[in-house]
Amino acid sequence: TITAALDRWDQEGPKPTAICAHNDDIGLAISLALSLRGRQPGRDLAVMGIDDVPASRVGLSTVRSDTQAVAEDIVRRTLAALEGRSFAAKEHGFLKIIARASA
Repeated sequence: TITAALDRWDQEGPKPTAICAHNDDIGLAISLALSLRGRQPGRDLAVMGIDDVPASRVGLSTVRSDTQAVAEDIVRRTLAALEGRSFAAKEHGFLKIIARASA
């Protein structure tokens, strides 16, 4: 559980300074658990989620992905492979960090 992980981090060293949660829901749960212990996300432990769900707008830093662009890129690469064409790799910018109070 989150509280067990926080307990372990408090008892063992070195303590983490940041965590990137599996998704925003877990990031929000970690932020709440920190707050219930009198600790402030972003000051005492940087917390980041992934997905940019609406609830994250309460102050959770997150990573937003452009799923439409990812899907289009997969289709282009797949068609190129099926047609025997090469597909030049390029930087796409599929991910964007949304910085808020928690990190």
